[in-house]
Amino acid sequence: MPNFCAVVQCGSRSNRDKVSFFRFPSIYDNRKRIDPRRERRRQAWVLATRGTDLTESKLKYQMICSRHFLEGKPATLEEECHPDWVPSQNMGYGGKKVTVERYNRRKRRIKEVADSLEPSHDVEMPDSSTTLSQEAVVDNPPTGNVEMEVETEVRDDDLKYGLLKANEEIYKLRSELSTFKFTTSDMKNEVKCKFYTGLSFDTLQIVFELVEPYIIINPNTTLSKFEQLVLTSMKLRLNLLFTDLGYRFNISRSTCGRIFKNVLHVFYIKLKSFVKWPERECLHSTMPTCFKEKFGNKVTVIIDCFEIFTEQPKNKQASSQHFSHYKHHHTIKYFIGISPQGSVIFISKGFTGRSSDKFVTENSGFLNNLLPGDLILADRGFLIKDSVNFYMAEVQMPAFLKGKKQLHPKEVEETRKLANVRIHVERVIGLLRQKYTITSGKLPIFMLRAKHNNVQTIDKILTVCCALINCCPSVVPQ
Repeated sequence: MPNFCAVVQCGSRSNRDKVSFFRFPSIYDNRKRIDPRRERRRQAWVLATRGTDLTESKLKYQMICSRHFLEGKPATLEEECHPDWVPSQNMGYGGKKVTVERYNRRKRRIKEVADSLEPSHDVEMPDSSTTLSQEAVVDNPPTGNVEMEVETEVRDDDLKYGLLKANEEIYKLRSELSTFKFTTSDMKNEVKCKFYTGLSFDTLQIVFELVEPYIIINPNTTLSKFEQLVLTSMKLRLNLLFTDLGYRFNISRSTCGRIFKNVLHVFYIKLKSFVKWPERECLHSTMPTCFKEKFGNKVTVIIDCFEIFTEQPKNKQASSQHFSHYKHHHTIKYFIGISPQGSVIFISKGFTGRSSDKFVTENSGFLNNLLPGDLILADRGFLIKDSVNFYMAEVQMPAFLKGKKQLHPKEVEETRKLANVRIHVERVIGLLRQKYTITSGKLPIFMLRAKHNNVQTIDKILTVCCALINCCPSVVPQ
């Protein structure tokens, strides 16, 4: 298919005319970042053609022929003062006449000034005759308009060059102002740090020191290791779109998604040990008063399940398995266990939303952590008494009516005591959803795929979020 010139009233065709064709300049540099100078040049080309229908989607296919350049081709990006930096010939409308000679004269003057500023190593003392002749030249300068014309031309070019440099600096400063700053010094603001990451600056620094050696800096990425950590934390904390994060960090959407996946995997490997089942002696020695008054030192864990919304899978069988009749939505179900102190000590892998609480509990690996004499606090839906008794442990749930008109006063009192402390697991789940909003939104289906170590992305997200929750103050009063 032949190429056509985008200039109005120019009928150049690549299969007919012996001319060259040049594409409109791109606004991106080699690292896929927006360059202010390239952006200015592209806009100047669009204005020069005076095309009313040159939208961004069309510009990638538009070309300008060599008839519209003095030297038959565009100048380089660095030669911003060159007449061919923008097409100017045969544009179909009247304009200021430009020549290459004036640009070349200016380049020669700049070179002469630069050469004159270089120190000379071969300095000779002039004789008296040379000195006198030079003085004579100085005392008798040439008259006429030649000196005035040269001085005016030099001053005019210098002013234009200075104006271009000033505009370039303005564009650079505007670009820096429009770009969010997430360096270490910028994140020292506690309010800003907690808003974007959910952590205090000191805690964020500790996490960074732990994962920093394992974060990779790609040659095509301009973000530092700390900025990559902040980007990942912002995705977990605010659940921003990758396009949004790309604009904030001045990188492409695909680069943003790749950084998130890589740093999330590092988070998962280094932080999953923060979600740990504690020793019994540690639990007993730090048992909160509200638990000790009601159950003594017997309580080991409070358990519950929660669900996260997902997109509908295309596979019909998978769609049916993920549909939760309780939430009336496609979900992933997680089993969580917290200690009496308020720390997350167990988080399961994701199960389909259709799975029952009993099935999730028995297949999550939770029961393997139980010791004889452990007391588990659970809700009514956890029909796991037989499974727990197999490990010589005990589960306590709110009383059922089971056909009775009302509960016995003793059962009412036990249910009230249980509800007063079991609410802490709901508070932890609420804190998890509030602090890391990625767990409260609808997750895309690709996050259900397993890549690294056969672990789904959503499982990594939940594990990392629970680990970071454990780095924050507890919701249980000590």
